[in-house]
Amino acid sequence: MNNSVFPLVFNRFEQNFANFLYHLSPGAPESLRTAAALAARAVSQQHVCCRLDMPQLYFDGRVPAFIPSVESWRADLLRCPAVVSSEAATPLVLQGNRLYLQRYYLCERELAETIRRFATRKSDFDPVATGAALQPLFPHAEQPGSPEFRQRLAAFAAVRGRLAVISGGPGTGKTYTAARILALHAELAQIAHRPAPRLMLAAPTGKAAARLTQSIAAAAMTPTPPAAVTLHRLLGITPEFPEGRRNHRQPLPVDVAVVDEVSMVPLTLLNAFFSALPDHASVILLGDMHQLSSVEPGCVFGDLCRAGQPEAYTMEFFNDYRSAFGNGLEDFSQTTARLADATVELTVSRRFNATGGIGRLAEVVKNARTRHDVDNIRQLIRQFSNELTELPCPENSDSFRRSGTTELRRLIREHYRPLLLAETAEAALAALDRFRILTATRVGPFGSETLNRLVYEWLGKPQSENGTTAFFRGRPLLIVENDRDADLFNGDTGIVFPAPDGRLAACFPARDGQGGVRFVPLSLLPRHETAFAMTVHKSQGSEFDELLLLLPDRPELFNRELVYTAITRTRRHLFMQFLPEALSAGILHDAMRTSGLVEQLTAQEAATSGSPSLRSE
Repeated sequence: MNNSVFPLVFNRFEQNFANFLYHLSPGAPESLRTAAALAARAVSQQHVCCRLDMPQLYFDGRVPAFIPSVESWRADLLRCPAVVSSEAATPLVLQGNRLYLQRYYLCERELAETIRRFATRKSDFDPVATGAALQPLFPHAEQPGSPEFRQRLAAFAAVRGRLAVISGGPGTGKTYTAARILALHAELAQIAHRPAPRLMLAAPTGKAAARLTQSIAAAAMTPTPPAAVTLHRLLGITPEFPEGRRNHRQPLPVDVAVVDEVSMVPLTLLNAFFSALPDHASVILLGDMHQLSSVEPGCVFGDLCRAGQPEAYTMEFFNDYRSAFGNGLEDFSQTTARLADATVELTVSRRFNATGGIGRLAEVVKNARTRHDVDNIRQLIRQFSNELTELPCPENSDSFRRSGTTELRRLIREHYRPLLLAETAEAALAALDRFRILTATRVGPFGSETLNRLVYEWLGKPQSENGTTAFFRGRPLLIVENDRDADLFNGDTGIVFPAPDGRLAACFPARDGQGGVRFVPLSLLPRHETAFAMTVHKSQGSEFDELLLLLPDRPELFNRELVYTAITRTRRHLFMQFLPEALSAGILHDAMRTSGLVEQLTAQEAATSGSPSLRSE
């Protein structure tokens, strides 16, 4: 490769990293420099590793001419033992066609080993007693098409083993099921004359933790677990202890743990969580395998679901289920993979009517693979105008940035006026959850930063002396860093409102999940943003009555998973603004993230059972 081409293809960080590793291996081929730069780029794009046989993933489909063939590339790299190895502790690790930064390889391997250990460890349970205890918890499970059938199946899997991976879209009853799993663990412990299990609830963000607490409390099951906390707080991760205070040497004091919104959890954080679990613990992971993944490397929950094969179980599982309920699982296939016994997908939503607009739109987007599927999206919007509205879109980003559209300005003023005029803090927080603007990016003409400035102007609010938005009554806030002293965490949302003493303060929902508010002095707020508009990534774990989704005119900035996630954040009405040609290209873009987790999990299963491994991609 001509050295003059390298700076045109890779950024400064990628170049420096590649040059550093290149000089660690005197006489190394030029392809090492290319591989190192590409490995750094892969991580920055949220991949766990770089697939040497799929370089188009990291170049927007346009592969530079200097990229070598995968066979010669692998041979070149393995001649650099000081930097690349398939066995030794080197900066780069090559496994087949996957090239890792060592940290992510070790993390992925450790998590795979831990997941396999939990998945293959069967609890000491009595199928007959378990079936009898489950019957009153899911009284309609025998009805054909009942959502309780799969919910009972998930609860049975969670009590039978030490790991349950429960995937499902909004309204499919994930937390409803989790509450009954906790009650079932307590009842079975009482029957066996064991101490009541120590329960723990966690989520990746403060908002998701608050919703989990409320949902479990609303299920009205006993025992009532403690309030959910963020995973960072649970593990004691702070700037002073970036690896966390809890680990395999100081495990968490828990017998049964529930983690919600796991699709948002990156590889490194989930590995830290599992490393801190005691060997006897049972863990229930809740999420939606079709949602956006974490903003950090990895698509761990999706990988677990793919490796677990939600529609298949082992013969041992079939026999235990028949012993518990007297019938089998005729609609499911058979496998030898033990992880499958832990994996259940809930498919029936109570929130969205099966024949309604929002639910059908979410399904169409989730399964869209052809241009015909995309055409159905616009047809659905026209068909269900009571739930779905397409707003006129400006011809280009410049015209949008100048004035938006009349319909857009009217919609925003109408929906945010109750927020600004609320008379009590409780009413203001309730108004904040009724409507939100979501976008694909933080910067750019359609980014959340631009939209927040525009909304601020359209609402007629004054600028402060330095040209930024001032603290004013009704200003929505999004916390973007963790602050244990202030008891505020990344993802928490609140609003500026007068405190009881009359001074403006930041108002947030109380942590107990029972309603109420708490005030934080503005001077003590950690880093935060205005939240009239927010990115879809930051909206995960939140729900709104009505939602406005603004998609950029550049389809490479969004994908099917992002649009699906945005749609499933709303309960009643979705407003969308997009360019039709951009929507088509974006929806058909699959946000594939490369990793080796599925391969590691299935290869380990194959080594144990003697069956061939499944494909990881």
